[in-house]
Amino acid sequence: MNRIMMKKVLISLMLSIFTLSVANAASDITDVIKTLRKGKIESALKTRSKIKITSSPDQFLYQLSECLAYNSKKNPQYNPLKAYDFYKRISYSDYVTNQRVMNCMREAEFDLETVRMEVEANLLDYARSKGTVDAYDKIINTCESCSYLEEAKKGKEDIIFKKTLKGATLRDVEKFILDYPNSPNRDKAINMRDSIAFVKLPKSADAYASYMEKYPNSKYASEIQSGLLQMSYDEAKANDNINSYAKFIGLYPNEEKKVKEFEGKIEELQKYLTWKVEPKYKNIRLAEDSIAKKNYYLVNDFGKWGIMDFTGKELVAPSFDDFSDIADGKLIAKKGGKWGVINPANGSTILDFVATSASDIDIISKNFIAFKQGNLWGLSYKGEKTAIQPFVSGSLTPFKFKVLRNGGVAMTDAGKLVIVDPEGNTKVDEKFDQVQWRNADDIDSKYIKVRQGKKYGIYNPDGELIGSINHDMMPYYDQNGIAIIKTSPSTEGWMDTTGAFLYCAALSEYKDCGGEDKMIAYKVGSNWGFLDKTPARANIKLQYEELGECFADGIAKVKKAGKWIYINKAGEEIVSVPESQDSKVTRAGGIIYYANGSSYDMYDKTGKIGTISGFSSIDKEVSNGMLIVNKGGQACALQGGKECVTPTYDDMTKYCNGYSVVTSGDKKGLLYYGQVVLEAKYEKILDPNHAIDGDCDELLSGKVSDVILLNVFENGVSTRVIVKAGKIVTTTKDEVRLKKFSNKYTAFETAEMGIFNAAKTGLINPDGKIVVEPYYRQITELSNDYFVCKDANGKCGVLDKAGSEVVVPFAQSITSFDGKVVEAELNGDKMCFSKSGVPFLPKNSELYDNGVFKNKKNNKFGLVDKNGYIKLYTNYGKITGVKDKSAVVLKNDKYGVVKY
Repeated sequence: MNRIMMKKVLISLMLSIFTLSVANAASDITDVIKTLRKGKIESALKTRSKIKITSSPDQFLYQLSECLAYNSKKNPQYNPLKAYDFYKRISYSDYVTNQRVMNCMREAEFDLETVRMEVEANLLDYARSKGTVDAYDKIINTCESCSYLEEAKKGKEDIIFKKTLKGATLRDVEKFILDYPNSPNRDKAINMRDSIAFVKLPKSADAYASYMEKYPNSKYASEIQSGLLQMSYDEAKANDNINSYAKFIGLYPNEEKKVKEFEGKIEELQKYLTWKVEPKYKNIRLAEDSIAKKNYYLVNDFGKWGIMDFTGKELVAPSFDDFSDIADGKLIAKKGGKWGVINPANGSTILDFVATSASDIDIISKNFIAFKQGNLWGLSYKGEKTAIQPFVSGSLTPFKFKVLRNGGVAMTDAGKLVIVDPEGNTKVDEKFDQVQWRNADDIDSKYIKVRQGKKYGIYNPDGELIGSINHDMMPYYDQNGIAIIKTSPSTEGWMDTTGAFLYCAALSEYKDCGGEDKMIAYKVGSNWGFLDKTPARANIKLQYEELGECFADGIAKVKKAGKWIYINKAGEEIVSVPESQDSKVTRAGGIIYYANGSSYDMYDKTGKIGTISGFSSIDKEVSNGMLIVNKGGQACALQGGKECVTPTYDDMTKYCNGYSVVTSGDKKGLLYYGQVVLEAKYEKILDPNHAIDGDCDELLSGKVSDVILLNVFENGVSTRVIVKAGKIVTTTKDEVRLKKFSNKYTAFETAEMGIFNAAKTGLINPDGKIVVEPYYRQITELSNDYFVCKDANGKCGVLDKAGSEVVVPFAQSITSFDGKVVEAELNGDKMCFSKSGVPFLPKNSELYDNGVFKNKKNNKFGLVDKNGYIKLYTNYGKITGVKDKSAVVLKNDKYGVVKY
């Protein structure tokens, strides 16, 4: 009995061991893989839930099982996008070649290439089943090198084309043609585009002509062409204006009868013109005195020049050989072969006619005229007297004469300095070893510097000597109007623009603190003090043993009584630190951190502002107002003494333009101050334009666009990310280039496969909003308010700041747009056009400055106003001097002035 019982126990035990071993074998992750490959999804997932992963190869196999499970259509959680994500992870793993992994796949009779093909096939099926552009975009963006890529693009193209067929706009069809230049549907799309554009055409000759220009191969071309001449003729008659008649003549010059009729019409319409000055002169020039705000006509009658006022009234009879520059009520004139200066209002002589050339006279101010006598320049006071006898040789450059603040003048050459007051009276006539002044837009350029032997002096902007000529070095005023001076080997200091000393005595050492604090640290003997460069002159007396740090953010570090103390600009002590504890202090901008055990006491220029604790270290450098610290082995950041980045990361880079790259394990992320821009999940973050590792304050200045471009890598796949002030504007797999404009807008070019000659360009406004999606071949800045856009056909239009197409693309180039009239080039003609691309001028016109245009066929000139209306038809040999609805014209080889 006992034997029988023993056998039963042994048999039962063996069965239990066998069952346990079978169960343990079924629980191996490799068997889960095999079960999944057999299509037994539910069983495999149930078994896998009981498995503990204890090794890296098994972790790899676990992720492989996730890939297989998500890729099975039998799985209720079927998701080929997730399957592909797991495939990417394992395909880059070093455990692909692990022996356990390879054995598992061999026994299950598959490899990673099989998995890839199965997943990619399901991705394509997924997009087809969804039948949406978004679904195709997902699988195209998921894998740039997948086998299904061309099929996916074709599927997307078909959907877009079908969508385009339904309620398509002209822009939709144009975009399809641009995006799919090799599409089998291209011809259909072009026909559709031509039809949509034709249906929307206004019933006008200009609109039809513009259509023909843009779509010359349209199926409607012959229909339009057959009736265009008559339509143009009828419209010109109906409009009854010079522009319409002139455009018809330009388009149909061989229609002799109609041309003659319309030339007669133009003549009738021009009868309102009046002659301000009859066309009988050899030459007429408009002279504009911008300072005196008066305009004159200089007229040449039988070889002699006279003067008329702007109404055409004669002021000075023709009696002069020639005229040159006009300024301040003075006109340089030639008479008897010599040059002088006259009053244009009456012809009276201001400066005698003795100069051999007009370039020997320079009207330099209201009261003074520089003149050249022989090879030397002098100065006349109103022509009444010689204020400065000629002594300046060579050219009269801005470094040889200076108009002073009070209206006087200084002249110099070879060390001689002559200064006269506003009435031309001599104030200074001295010979120095050196005289100089700078010619720039700063404080120092207003002052005249002189050297006599080894001593220097300085004259103020009114030509008065400041103090005496007793400086050992030449003083230069900084932007605060303070100059460093030295009056003897043992006496030096600083002087303001009035000559008052901030300090001038013995000086051992000094340092200009610079920046906004405008303080100078100076040492006399063994003590340091501070001088205030502002008019307040809030100086801090000499009392400190050593200078640690000059003033910055309102705080300086000095030593007194053996202790380091931090003071504010009032000289008040903020905090004192024993010399032995100096290493416990960190200064971050305007905040001082003083280690106190495990805490840090914080001080600003007003005193103690609080205490923080729990930080093991603090960086010695602050950037963009951010201080990186360490807490519990993790990096975080303080702003204004407050924690704004929690201790989450292993490392953080110095803030640059508000950004810091953070590291967590082997992954990178990005912060903008305390805001997470990119989670720490990327292998690399590249900054091609050095926005986050270059000039770290440039983008914070507000002077340029702060849009930045990053290239991030996740699982080996790169993505371009455009960011503005910490917010993601857009992402793309395409290559990207940024172009920043002076109005702080940013154009971004996206190029598939990096082929930028086929790039699509969009526009981002200063708020970081995309106002134009990538569509145009190019976007460039035209003015503060407008941009030139170039479409796929190479035609240029205009966009406004809202991204709206305010001028349809029609021209080869565009040079200006004022909101109404476009100046552009079309078919070799530089003309003005309406916003819809309709020309205001006739064919074969060339537009010049001030509205003057030329008929390139007969070389005659006309005039168009700022609204595009022709005011003077092309009947003139020349048009100049356009001013206030008047113009100097050449008519029948004689000059006159016409009023229009």
